[in-house]
Amino acid sequence: MAWSRLITGSLLLTACQAPGDVAMQDSSPPPPAYADDATRTVNTLASASDALARGDEGQLRSALLALSELGARPDDPQSELMVVGWRSSVSGDLPPLRGRTLGPAYRSGELPAGGTISLQQTFLAGQSAIIALKTSGGGHIAVKVVDGDERTVCASSGGAVRCRWTPPYTQRHQIRIKNPRGGRVRYFISFS
Repeated sequence: MAWSRLITGSLLLTACQAPGDVAMQDSSPPPPAYADDATRTVNTLASASDALARGDEGQLRSALLALSELGARPDDPQSELMVVGWRSSVSGDLPPLRGRTLGPAYRSGELPAGGTISLQQTFLAGQSAIIALKTSGGGHIAVKVVDGDERTVCASSGGAVRCRWTPPYTQRHQIRIKNPRGGRVRYFISFS
C-alpha cells in the first residue's frame, strides 16, 4: 500500500513538471466570456468593432456601456482615440469614461500579413497575471509572452488567446504578437 501511494505521488509530481525552460501555463481552452476582466474586455472591444462595421448602433451602445462597467482603460493614445470615435458615432448620452487605476488595460492595433509587434508590460510577483487577446473577424494570430529572463510563460495562437500565470518576481514581460496569415488582422489585447 505504501509503495502504491509513493508511485502515485511520483507520477503526479512528474506530470506537473514543465519541460526545459518553459514555465507552466494555463493551456485549457479559453474560458467563457464572464471568466475574467481581461477576456471580457477584449470580447467587448471586438463586439464594438463588429457593430460599428455593420452600422448596428444598438449593439455598439451596449458594448460601450459594458466597457464602461468593466472600468477598462486604454493603454495607448491610439486605443483611446478609437473608443472616443466609437462613442461619438452613438447618439444620446453615455456615461463618462473613467477607468480604474489597476486595470484592465487594453490596446488595439492592426498587423499586416507576416507582421509582428512587441509590447512591454509589468506584472506583479505573486499575483495572477492575465493577458487576453481577440481578433476582429476571427483572424488567427500567434502570441508569445516571455519574462525578464527570456523564459516563455505562454505561447498560443488562434482568433482568441488567453494566458494566465503567476510571476514569481515583479518584472517586465515582453508580449510578442505575430500575424502568420496572408492578410491584415485587427486585434484587441487586454492585461489584468
